[in-house]
Amino acid sequence: MFNLQKSSTQQSSYYISANQAWTALNPPYGSTQTITTEIDPITVSVNTSTLNVGSYTGVVYIVESGPNGSQTLRIPVSLSVLASGSATPPPPPS
Repeated sequence: MFNLQKSSTQQSSYYISANQAWTALNPPYGSTQTITTEIDPITVSVNTSTLNVGSYTGVVYIVESGPNGSQTLRIPVSLSVLASGSATPPPPPS
C-alpha cells in the first residue's frame, strides 16, 4: 500500500494500471480518479495461485492529467513465490 498526494490545489485526474496479471489494484485497474489535496491510498495486492515458485517483477503505472499536462509515475513491484505445504518425512530405517 502507498499513498498518492498532490502538492498543488488544482484538481487533476489519474489513471492506474499494471503490466502483470498477478496484481490487483484498488482503486481498480483502469479506473480514473480525481485528486486535489487529499491523500489517496493505493493498494496493490497479488494473486499467487497461478504462479510457479520463483521471482517476479512488474510495474504499476499512475498517469496524472491536469492543467499543466500529463506525467507518468512508474512504481516497480516485485514478488517471490516460495514453496509451501508439508511433506511427511520418510519413516526411520528399521
